[in-house]
Amino acid sequence: MFIAKLRQLALVARAGRVTLPYPASPHPPAAGFRGLPTVLGEECVGCGACAAACPARLIALATEGEHMVLSADFTRCTYCARCQDVCPTGAFQMTDRFETATADRRNLTLRVVLQAATCASCGRPFAAERLVRRAAAQAGESGPEVKLLDLCPDCRRKAHATRLKGVARRA
Repeated sequence: MFIAKLRQLALVARAGRVTLPYPASPHPPAAGFRGLPTVLGEECVGCGACAAACPARLIALATEGEHMVLSADFTRCTYCARCQDVCPTGAFQMTDRFETATADRRNLTLRVVLQAATCASCGRPFAAERLVRRAAAQAGESGPEVKLLDLCPDCRRKAHATRLKGVARRA
């Protein structure tokens, strides 16, 4: 038995170091590694595509007074990168940060506060101002569609119905 243990010791000594000296000497992640997501607040338009795509439902877009707030709780994030894939402006980015152990959950949460656009008809906040401006820029400066962008979904629906009634009467 003593000889068997010496053989084991010799085998282990010949193998040398087989693991990285982590955490004493951290090894940077490989290129393309998907770690903790982050949001570039100045790029976010508040469209909510990230919230719709997140399979864990960790991202939410809500109205708080005069603001639209994008909140993300990365405590259960699976690093799937769907938020990054669907973001039209590239505001969601995957970092190479994977060491997320923390004593305070708030270290893994994120809030982006955006100015809300108010409805031109009823005055209710309905979307992020940046999103409305971006949609208006894409639609161009002319046409009735641009005026409809200043309306909340309910008032927009009413405006469409009124316009359709007028078209039906003329026909």
